[in-house]
Amino acid sequence: MLQPHRLPDSGDRPVLELGKETAVPVDLGRLDGKTARHAICCGLGIVPRSIHRIIAFVVLTNACMRADEQHDSQAPQRETDGDGLALTASRAVIQPRPPAPDLGPDTQAVAEKAPPREVVQLAHFADVREAPAADSPLIGIVAMGERVAVHERIQAPGCAGRWMAIAPRGFVCADGTPTRRAPSQTMLPRLSRRSIVPGTYAKVRGDEAMVYASLDDAVRRRGGQRPSAELTVRRLSRKRAGGRSFWRTRHGWVATEHLRQLDSSRFQGVDLTRNDAPLMPLAWARFRGDDGKIAVRDRPSRRARPVRRLRARSHATVSTVSPDGEFVHLVGVGWVLRDEVRIAMPSDVPADVSGNERWIDIDVDQQVLVAYEGARPVFATLVSTGRRGHDSPLGTYRIERKVAERTMNSRPSDDDPYAVDRVPWTAYFTGSFALHGAYWHGSFGERKSHGCINLAPIDARRVYGWSEPQVAPGWSEAYASEASRGSVVRLRSSQG
Repeated sequence: MLQPHRLPDSGDRPVLELGKETAVPVDLGRLDGKTARHAICCGLGIVPRSIHRIIAFVVLTNACMRADEQHDSQAPQRETDGDGLALTASRAVIQPRPPAPDLGPDTQAVAEKAPPREVVQLAHFADVREAPAADSPLIGIVAMGERVAVHERIQAPGCAGRWMAIAPRGFVCADGTPTRRAPSQTMLPRLSRRSIVPGTYAKVRGDEAMVYASLDDAVRRRGGQRPSAELTVRRLSRKRAGGRSFWRTRHGWVATEHLRQLDSSRFQGVDLTRNDAPLMPLAWARFRGDDGKIAVRDRPSRRARPVRRLRARSHATVSTVSPDGEFVHLVGVGWVLRDEVRIAMPSDVPADVSGNERWIDIDVDQQVLVAYEGARPVFATLVSTGRRGHDSPLGTYRIERKVAERTMNSRPSDDDPYAVDRVPWTAYFTGSFALHGAYWHGSFGERKSHGCINLAPIDARRVYGWSEPQVAPGWSEAYASEASRGSVVRLRSSQG
C-alpha cells in the first residue's frame, strides 16, 4: 500500500513508502531559489506531511515550473547540490536537466582513438579478445559476414596470422577480405523496414501437427514426427506444393494449417527523459473485464458509478491515494482501484552502483522495470517475470553476457517442455536467467515466464542497446569484463 512513512534520520521530512520501498526524504531547505519560488507560488511554502500533499507538492511545483519556463528561458541556470524530491526524479525538476541519454540501439559504437587503416569482411564468426592473446578474456563475438574497422595488425602468439585490433574495442584472429565498404553500422539482429522483430514466428498447434525432414515428405505426409515439446518456430522459408502451404523451420517442414502465426505486441514503455514525460510514481492500467479496460470513478468509492473505462496499458502519474489505500488518483484520468494498475516507484540506488552508472530495477510484485543512470530514472516499462512455480530469482546481479538471438529450451525437469526459436535481445544476468524480448505474448504487467524477464520487443531492443556491456554493430554476442562491467540488475519484492 502507498503510505506516508518517516525514516529515523529524516527528522520532520516526509518520505514515501510502497510496502518496504522507501523514497528519498523531501527537504525544502535544500531547494534552489528558483524551485523554492515555484513552491511558494503553488501555495506550498510549508513542507507537506502526508502522502496526498507530497504528491500534490510534486505535481503542482512541476506545473508552476513549466508555466515559468518561457519567462526564465534566457536566465542563467544555477546548479544544485544533487539532492531532490524522490517523486520528481523522472523529470529532474529540482536539478537542471542534463543532456538526455540516447536509449536507442544506435548507442553502441565507441569513439575510435584513431582512424582505421582498413575495413575487413569476416569469413566466419570471430571471437573478440580483450588483448591479442588466445587466453585473453573473451569480450564478444562478431557475426560471420560482418565488416569491422581495423586499426592495425599485430604479430603475437596465439594467432597463425596477425591479430587485428578492431573498432570499437578488442582483437580478433580471423580470416577476412579487405573491402571498400563501410564497417557494419547496425546492432544485431537486424530489422526490416517497419518491423519490430527480426522474423516471422508461429506456434505449432493441434494433435495432428507433424514435422517433416523434407518438403517432399511433408507433401506426401511421409515419415513425419510429432513434436515432443511445445514449439514456437521462426519461418526460414515458405513453399506451396500439392495444394498446401508449408514453412521450413530449424526443426523441419510444417504445414501452415498446423501453425498459428504470432503478431508481436507493439507495447512500449515510457522515456522519462523527454520534456513532456509523466512524473513518477507512474501507473499503467491492467487488462481487466471483457473489454480489457478498468473503471474510472469520480470519487474513491466502490459505490461511485464508473464515469468511463481506461484502456489497458494506458499510463498516467499517480497524484494521490485514498485514505484507505484502496484507490489511487491518476492525473488527467480520475480514481481507479489500486489493484487494477501497476505502479513504478522511484527506488534507492544499490550499493554496487557508482556515479551515473546504468542499472536496472525490477519490482516482481508490480511487474515493472525502471532503468536508471545513477539515481535518475530514464525509462520505465511493464515486464512479465516468472509465474508461480517458475519464480524469477530475487537479488542483485550484473549482466554477464548479451546474445543477439538465442533459441531457448525447457529444462529436463520441466513438466511443460517447450522450445522457442531465436529469442531476440537476450541479456543473461545469472545462470540461464535473462532479460529478453518476448514476441509470443502481450501480457506485460502480469507474471507469465518460466523465470526470465520478458519484455515487449521494442522495449527489449532498447534495454539491450542501452545497458552494459555495450554491443558493437555486427556483434552477435558481448561479454562483461573487468574493463567493461555489466549493468546491475536488481530483482526485488516491494511487498516484503
